[in-house]
Amino acid sequence: MTEKRVTIEKATNAAIAPYGDLVEIAGVSPDFDSDVFSFWNDVSVGSFDGGVSFGMVNTKPGDMVAPMLERHVKTTETLIALDAEIVLVLGEPTGGDVPNLEDVKAFSVAQDSGVTLKRGTWHYVPLVPSEVEARTLVVFRQGTPGDDLQIHQLAEVDGVTVRAVQPRREEIEG
Repeated sequence: MTEKRVTIEKATNAAIAPYGDLVEIAGVSPDFDSDVFSFWNDVSVGSFDGGVSFGMVNTKPGDMVAPMLERHVKTTETLIALDAEIVLVLGEPTGGDVPNLEDVKAFSVAQDSGVTLKRGTWHYVPLVPSEVEARTLVVFRQGTPGDDLQIHQLAEVDGVTVRAVQPRREEIEG
């Protein structure tokens, strides 16, 4: 078994663009602002045919390894970090049934932010880089797990796992 190590990058609009859209309001003026509330419209826009499912993933601390990747070709998927920072292992959409391991990256997504994945973006469940559990809101087309879930077992098929690793100090400072 070989291990592909990917350094965790901060999720930014530019870095996430090949995979989807960053969902955050930091530094963005609200569309409506009052003494009672502020509202940001169209922070991210998904694409759903039919009903929309709102689900939840509870990730437990552990190894930052992705033994498989999954994708959905009929829907976008939005993942919002509710409790803590999460790490998303992502691969660009491909024309075939296999992810391109050369473009697999890992991104840290801050609490209260998220990513809307393009249709076909390869991904793994959110990982947590800390010792705390983290809940992630999951939004996609209703019925997706039953009729639009393609899984590629990296470990079984390719003999590879993807490990998300923290950047070295000089990478952070430089």
